[in-house]
Amino acid sequence: MRLRVKLENGHRLTLPPEVVEMLALQEGDTLVLTLEEGRVVLQSQRQVTRAIQSKYARPEFSGMVEELIAERRAEAERE
Repeated sequence: MRLRVKLENGHRLTLPPEVVEMLALQEGDTLVLTLEEGRVVLQSQRQVTRAIQSKYARPEFSGMVEELIAERRAEAERE
């Protein structure tokens, strides 16, 4: 999908209703803007959070949280 938007006064963009609907955005939602190879990628904070959660839910990361907590406790005991 390719849509045109105009940079308004004060450097503001208005998202077309189709984009708001597709991303299930609501007024006040936080969006994350990423620059990738000269392109602008706009995602909802929910999308970014879900992507991070799914990345670290993989088997190779299991036990990392417990390991990190154990390391922090050991450091606290040494202090």
